Amino acid sequence: MATQNRGLELALFFTLPATMALVICGVPIITGLFQHGQFDSSDSLKTGQALAAFSLGLPSYILVKVLTPGYYARHDTRTPMRFAMISIAVNLVLNLALILPLKHVGPPLATALASTVNVWMLYHELRKRGHFTADARLRRAVPRLAIAALLMGIALYFIAPAVFPYLTGSILRRAGGLLALVTAGLVVYGISCLLTGAFALNDLKLLTKRARQA
Repeated sequence: MATQNRGLELALFFTLPATMALVICGVPIITGLFQHGQFDSSDSLKTGQALAAFSLGLPSYILVKVLTPGYYARHDTRTPMRFAMISIAVNLVLNLALILPLKHVGPPLATALASTVNVWMLYHELRKRGHFTADARLRRAVPRLAIAALLMGIALYFIAPAVFPYLTGSILRRAGGLLALVTAGLVVYGISCLLTGAFALNDLKLLTKRARQA
């Protein structure tokens, strides 16, 4: 249980800012990476929107990997499989429901929502069985990590337009623009984590050391 608490904490430390960055800067990132030749600004916009929708499920994609071992360690492989099958069914239904009204955004959003449903079922069942309880440290860290990621997202919202002109042109120009965008996000998130008390440097070193040992 202690391992899962720290696993959830570390997963959220990385995935919350990544989600925020991909949602806010999906179009600039796609522009810098792919907009050249026959891949024009319209393609960048649509692909960036799809990326943003898919990225909403990023925490869920990782948390599935953190929660599933709670079942495997107790020799229960049927429950995660059952929840995965339900998630696939939800994904299929949502794809059919969303593809017409949302077009290219529908399928990636359906995948994100289905994965979130899977995580909720895994978490709820572990709690019901008494196999997982969020400890005080996790309960303290989650809202602070969310605030730090939100502050980073707000900063990127205002920084991205200034960087956007450098995301087209030569490959060196685009690489420089993307590097500036990523660096700005990392700096703001790091400072926000320190200001909110979400993480200290020693905490991260300890968690990554434990992850390597595990």
